[in-house]
Amino acid sequence: MASRSPYDAKTYPYDRPQMPWRCGDPLQDCRQGPDGRGRCQGGAVCIPLKNDDSWRCGRPRAAGGNCEQGPDGEGNCGLELSRCTPTPSRWLQRRRAFKWGTFLFVCALLFSTTGDRFSSFFNPGDLHAHHVRNSCVDCHNAELEEPFAFIHLGLGFDRGDHGMTDRCLVCHQLGDQGSNPHSVSFARLRMSRKRILDDLPGLSSLLPPDPPAEMMISCARCHPQHHGEMEPTTILSDSGCQSCHGRKFSSFSEGHPEFGSELGRLPRSIKFNHADHFSRHFEENTENAKKNCNGCHELDSDTQTFGYRSYEQSCKNCHEQEIASWEGTTGEPGFEVIGIPQIDFETLRGADLSIGDWPQQGEEELSPWVQNLLASIDGGRQDLELLRGVSLYDLEEAPETVLLAVHRTAWRLKSSLGNALDEDVSAIFRQLAGDPNATIPEVDFAPMAGALSHQLLAEAVGSWFPRLSEELKRRQAGLPPLDRSEPDETKQADDPSGDDDTDLLAGDDDEDLLAGDDDSDLLAGDDDEDQKSDSSDGDENVKPGDWTRYGGWYRSNETLRYRPTGHQDPTIVAWIEAAAAGGSDPVSKEILTRLLDENAPGRCGSCHVITAENARHRLERGALWKPEVAPRQTGFTRFSHIPHVVINSGLDCRDCHQFSEIPAPSGTPDHMAVTRGACIECHGQQIRQGCTTCHPYHVEKPEIHTDTITLPREG
Repeated sequence: MASRSPYDAKTYPYDRPQMPWRCGDPLQDCRQGPDGRGRCQGGAVCIPLKNDDSWRCGRPRAAGGNCEQGPDGEGNCGLELSRCTPTPSRWLQRRRAFKWGTFLFVCALLFSTTGDRFSSFFNPGDLHAHHVRNSCVDCHNAELEEPFAFIHLGLGFDRGDHGMTDRCLVCHQLGDQGSNPHSVSFARLRMSRKRILDDLPGLSSLLPPDPPAEMMISCARCHPQHHGEMEPTTILSDSGCQSCHGRKFSSFSEGHPEFGSELGRLPRSIKFNHADHFSRHFEENTENAKKNCNGCHELDSDTQTFGYRSYEQSCKNCHEQEIASWEGTTGEPGFEVIGIPQIDFETLRGADLSIGDWPQQGEEELSPWVQNLLASIDGGRQDLELLRGVSLYDLEEAPETVLLAVHRTAWRLKSSLGNALDEDVSAIFRQLAGDPNATIPEVDFAPMAGALSHQLLAEAVGSWFPRLSEELKRRQAGLPPLDRSEPDETKQADDPSGDDDTDLLAGDDDEDLLAGDDDSDLLAGDDDEDQKSDSSDGDENVKPGDWTRYGGWYRSNETLRYRPTGHQDPTIVAWIEAAAAGGSDPVSKEILTRLLDENAPGRCGSCHVITAENARHRLERGALWKPEVAPRQTGFTRFSHIPHVVINSGLDCRDCHQFSEIPAPSGTPDHMAVTRGACIECHGQQIRQGCTTCHPYHVEKPEIHTDTITLPREG
């Protein structure tokens, strides 16, 4: 018997030559086949029929008739066919091939007869002027590997990223976080969100939640291309911003949240009261008064903020004489750098702890510079801790441990001064600065020394300790120290005069050849007071501190002092910077406290907001002396003074920065915060007020490199 045809109705009743789809499972006895759209109709073989209270099989006779098991009690078919993926029939394949062949033939015919006019039909549009030199494969390399994929892209059927963002970042360099929201790390996004909400809790509905770590923003989402050479691609729409930032408002002037309470109030390092100067000082001193804010402030083109003019331009005319002539409130002009303390040497002598020659009078306490000098010697720091709070001039009730510490401290001081006269000047200044390990560069000691002469130091040491050299030699040799000598005894010991009996020029008192009666003295004048005045020492008429009114080193009694030369005195600046580098060291803090007191000579602390607590931090930031200018703005909000003050000359700084009537604490701005109302006066009218006017999407401005980078092409 001849075999049946594949299209025999009794074999596959649905399978006909004109049917476009066939069952995808040839081993399955499928009699329904796919529907007209190529979808599998597998599942229940039939729809059971209900007969009174029972169910019977509803499979037609052409499909095999009733099955043996029949439906269940719920009326569900007992036979099911597994689902498959239908395959196109030969008829459908031939139909598709004919259609595409005809289409390609027509395209080729049109291309050969119309040329560029045909290709423009598939052109998605002109690129922006900055991208016209790029070819398609520079950006669409991955997409063009698929057949006819460029047609889908050109006609807008596919809006996927397809790795284009990575190729954008080849030229537009935004770092490793370029495809993240706002092109910053997720840690920074979370930190910024927390900081903003800490200051302004009401913005919680405006800020989006913390983004997931895998979130990526495609460049093409905000920067569409193929819209024309002059079409702007960097201006983002407000709706684009509000697609992530949930709370929506119509414009900046209507619905934008109020600013924070500290906007425009940056910490300062110069004490200056604007209201007091404008209302009082400038009216009293009209010759040097500033007519407007530009007298003291100038625009920094790099940061686009207003910085400060130099001291010479802003302050010198009014304050130079005041700074140079100020002597301080300590009684003696300048600072005590080296001072000999007053010591109860009688009590030390009674305890058999002689310190040799020592001035009768002296300072009540050790200066911080002398403390540094002593601490730089082995054992000196421990003895200073032991002597903290001890009155060196009254040691009668002091225990033996304190007396021993005073004895060692005195000899350390004498040894250091003696060695300083025999060594380089940097040796003693390293000790005074607390830098025995030579961490401070040698060049920095030139301003710290302040041209201190060897002669002045030698004269001061010789006045305090007349026999210092001999005392140190005896101590080095292990011999007992010399007893303390009175000043007149020291002078007599130094006088090499001979015995009275052998003086050739000396005779009996009554027969002195050079002596005469008082009445017949040829050289004597008539006025004894005139003689006394002529022979008096000129130093008694001029104080050393007055002689150095133009600055410099001088000796006053048991101290060696330095008087500043005026503003920005190099010696005072060097000492403050060295002490600031000392950080939390208590002696360094004491030096800063003395030098930065508002009434100290030089008056540094009357204008500069530097304290012993913040000096090191400001030094590390480079803002120890210069006012702290706002850093280049790289946050989520930016502002430029250029279009507000320079271009629009009708605006004045005080239109936005209004002076506060309440005195501001030291180091804080004396003007009120900038309010949204000040901005709305202009931006609520004809001036642009979109989101990106103040809030750039890319926190860090991208660096564009196209001259030295060759775009890599895959394949």
